[in-house]
Amino acid sequence: MNNNPKSEKALKTAMFREIKHGGTEKKPANSSQRPFILLLIAIGIVLISYAVWYMSRLNFEYTVSKGSATITRYKGSKTDVIIPSGILWFPVVEIGERAFENRTDITSVVIPDGVTVIGDLAFGMCAGLTSVTLPESLTAISSRAFFRCAALTQIDIPNSVTTLGNNAFAECSELTEIIIPDSVTTIGAWAFAGCTGLVRVTLSNNLTEITEGSFSRCSALEKIIIPDGVTRIGVIAFQSAGLRDVTIPDSVTLIDFMAFNGCIGLESITIPSGVVEIGSNSFASCFNLERAYFEGNAPNIGGQYPAFDYMPPTFTIYYRAGATGWTNPWNGYPTEEY
Repeated sequence: MNNNPKSEKALKTAMFREIKHGGTEKKPANSSQRPFILLLIAIGIVLISYAVWYMSRLNFEYTVSKGSATITRYKGSKTDVIIPSGILWFPVVEIGERAFENRTDITSVVIPDGVTVIGDLAFGMCAGLTSVTLPESLTAISSRAFFRCAALTQIDIPNSVTTLGNNAFAECSELTEIIIPDSVTTIGAWAFAGCTGLVRVTLSNNLTEITEGSFSRCSALEKIIIPDGVTRIGVIAFQSAGLRDVTIPDSVTLIDFMAFNGCIGLESITIPSGVVEIGSNSFASCFNLERAYFEGNAPNIGGQYPAFDYMPPTFTIYYRAGATGWTNPWNGYPTEEY
């Protein structure tokens, strides 16, 4: 038997280490590598995320000017498109001309906050487009921006928009309702022409004019309230619309050439006292219009053709007692006081 105290002490120390470390003494060098490994993992995640983010932007061609990007072409294959708010470090502020033109495969588009302009024909003839989300930063919807988007049923125009360009939504035949916010001061010519499914329209209270052809051929539109402040109803503005009920404010002074031509749903119309001129053929071919009520003096008839041409035989003009310029007949039509 070995009674060497030093050997016994060494044996006990070895046993203690084995119990404490599970039979193997750990080297402190391994634990010092953990932060480095975690850093590599984090860098890898960031790089992969950046690669995915960047590759998604390769679906878009763009130009850069003054530190901002304009989308000029969509090259991707997704039908539900989310436009990026920025490309690299450049914020996207505009959807350029013809950027999505004739992409009939696209069904929905989300335009990000920061975009201020949708360019000419940007989504023109996107026949499959059913849904568009517009940002609160948007100020201008340019000419033909959504021209012939035949599947578009609804669009919410944000309160930031001030201008709707010519033909902006023309021939969007499935569009059923439009609310034009008070921020809009100008509706371009023919903006909603040929929207044959349009049933309800709310106009901006800050309009001063219903421009040429704005709601021409909107055959399902039965009622319109023209807001106070509008002074002119333009050429062919409501030609062949399905109007049965029209409210014209006292601020209107001119109802222009063929403004309500072919509105066969009209049975009566009230012309406010502020109107001093009615263009030729302004109510022509309104085959069911039997009564026209004038609140003021007899207006001038502009042009060479009668304002109320091709009327039913029972058509009669009614005017207020004391109003001037009225005769019986007046321009070939029977009149009565009311």
